[in-house]
Amino acid sequence: MIAATATISRELALSAPELAATAADLTAVPPLTVELPATGVSRSPDFTILTQRMMGKVEVGGCEAPAMIYVKTVDAQGKLVDGIIVQAFWDGGKFEPVVTGSKGPGTAEIVASSGDYYVEIIGNVSGADLTSERSRLLRTAYPSVADLLEAGYCESLDAHECELKRDQNALCGGHYSYEL
Repeated sequence: MIAATATISRELALSAPELAATAADLTAVPPLTVELPATGVSRSPDFTILTQRMMGKVEVGGCEAPAMIYVKTVDAQGKLVDGIIVQAFWDGGKFEPVVTGSKGPGTAEIVASSGDYYVEIIGNVSGADLTSERSRLLRTAYPSVADLLEAGYCESLDAHECELKRDQNALCGGHYSYEL
């Protein structure tokens, strides 16, 4: 609703009855009603990411190991779940989907090249439309210094020294793996 205000200047003085009549005329205008479009019902994701971390050099077999994204799916009770379709993608493209259970109970593996990726669940093998939240950015070529420090790639280095080593490609450039 839009409300108008009456201004009284020294040149134009309205008497109290005239001002009351003007105000009555303004309130007689029917209110403006605006119908907002119905909003879509937002659905909660079927899966929530519990952990997402860069794996350590020893865990993955050293700097010669390929960049991988390992995904495990569990139900609410913590039991591993097979048959969940997982999609890894980047701005402008995506890998072929993988299915949990293909690399052990509840587990799938995505062989990644050097790049920046996201992962999410897109369904299951029975055709159900399942969803998850999207992972954080998983950088297999130029990871964050925080990831490098946490995963042990910069042992005995401070953050600045770690950043310099990363920028000089003196760590394991393009060979970082993640676990979700």
